[in-house]
Amino acid sequence: MTSFAKKYAAGQYTEVWREMDQNWASFSESIAFEQGSHWQRSFTVDREDAEDVLRQTFERVAHNSDLLIQRLRETGYRFECESGRYGPPVSPRQSAVNQVSLCKASLEADFGDLYVFNKDLSPFPLALERFGQIVGTLDLVQRFPPSTAIDLNALTKNPRLEGFELPAGFSSEEWLSIANSLSAAAETYAPEKTEQQVQLEQELDDQDRKPHPHASDPVLSRLGDWDPLTVSFEYLSMTLTDEEAEPQILSAGGLAYVGGIAASFEHKANISGAEDVSFDFPSTSLDPVITAEGIKIPFTTYLRRAFARGGFFGVPRPVNSELGSIREVEQGIFLPDHPVFASLKRDLLPF
Repeated sequence: MTSFAKKYAAGQYTEVWREMDQNWASFSESIAFEQGSHWQRSFTVDREDAEDVLRQTFERVAHNSDLLIQRLRETGYRFECESGRYGPPVSPRQSAVNQVSLCKASLEADFGDLYVFNKDLSPFPLALERFGQIVGTLDLVQRFPPSTAIDLNALTKNPRLEGFELPAGFSSEEWLSIANSLSAAAETYAPEKTEQQVQLEQELDDQDRKPHPHASDPVLSRLGDWDPLTVSFEYLSMTLTDEEAEPQILSAGGLAYVGGIAASFEHKANISGAEDVSFDFPSTSLDPVITAEGIKIPFTTYLRRAFARGGFFGVPRPVNSELGSIREVEQGIFLPDHPVFASLKRDLLPF
């Protein structure tokens, strides 16, 4: 019998993953006289063979990720994770080994004593674990300038800033008083900033004031509206290590922890949004099911679709109405009919 790794190397990517997942771990109930029933587990996939496939797969994904990051930069795309706005600036692709270990240890502490799990089968799916170890956290969310931020310092000096409209019912004097109060509160309660933090904030403000190099193109300037691929193990670990987290009732029955791996497409586009992109834990699958924009598909299928669309999964509804033609890339999911997506996905490695 030809190994899965050889089939994969020959180009049978989706077939290999489907067959491996279907045969990853099967369970059968065995009845023993006077001893009641117990469960027997059998693996029909060679672990070493499977590990070879996982390595090949996610090395290709890592290569594609680096290429996408480079190509996005060339369009003028700015990554939110590099801004340092909400924490230390980090690369769009970074190590997640520690976060993966935290996620796995937390699930094994909660579910490791169940009959279906042991040292050969963890409640943290192997595909997700190897993705985190080889690819790491991948965060392609776009950096958008704050659309509603108010420069309090400037406002206290000039309550009639150009382009700023006073809220209904407020005089300029009343609004100036509010601005002064907010500034005083910010100075009182905000931690003292280092010189480096002040410099970084100034650089961000300067960058935010600069127009996008393709500002006249509503698609190129706001690619982040179209659900950029994000797999964040830091985000996931916050759920799985939260001592107050409670399992949720699943629509198909049973209970599970719902662990978010990324925010919804609306949140990525810097507006209020719906449910996270998530997994249900624990899982006995090799290739766990991910829920994204209401669609449930295997994790590797989700990745393939996102890379096939230039790093963007697509959205069920546009967040910006100033667009030209859009196309349905799968049932209920849309992307603009724009050449940038074909350019971004050019020559990416199949996996």
